[in-house]
Amino acid sequence: WTYELCWDKWVRQYHEDRGVVQSEYFLGLGPNAMLEDPLGIRTVNYPDGARSLVTQVLSMTRDPHHQRGVQATGKWELVPATRTTEAHYRTWMADGTFCEESQANRQVTVAVFCAADPTQEVGIKLREDQRCRYILVFTSRAACGWPELTPGDL
Repeated sequence: WTYELCWDKWVRQYHEDRGVVQSEYFLGLGPNAMLEDPLGIRTVNYPDGARSLVTQVLSMTRDPHHQRGVQATGKWELVPATRTTEAHYRTWMADGTFCEESQANRQVTVAVFCAADPTQEVGIKLREDQRCRYILVFTSRAACGWPELTPGDL
């Protein structure tokens, strides 16, 4: 599986074989998911033809099983450090691909931490804390420049 985090657009999970996406799930949509910017209009090959990611998101939301739920606001909140976790920023994306197991749309919480390891530019870990509800932990050296964040690790 390949995971794609596009800031305020989506978190996408897909499997590709010979340049064709065979399986794909949007784990959550951000407020700019429908924006026709270079990421949104990027053409992706699917077994039934090529189309932009914005077109793919539109077709997903028109699926009869898809439930229009609470939309992501794109707001990031600062989560202060505690005894068990470093300070980080967090946002939530909802309205992802419909999940048969939970009978609801997928959703993901994205948390951004400062990367404690000076050799690590970017790190991503994804876990499913409930059926079709995910937590994506993103660490970056760039986030260490934000005064609110202190070095942490995955």
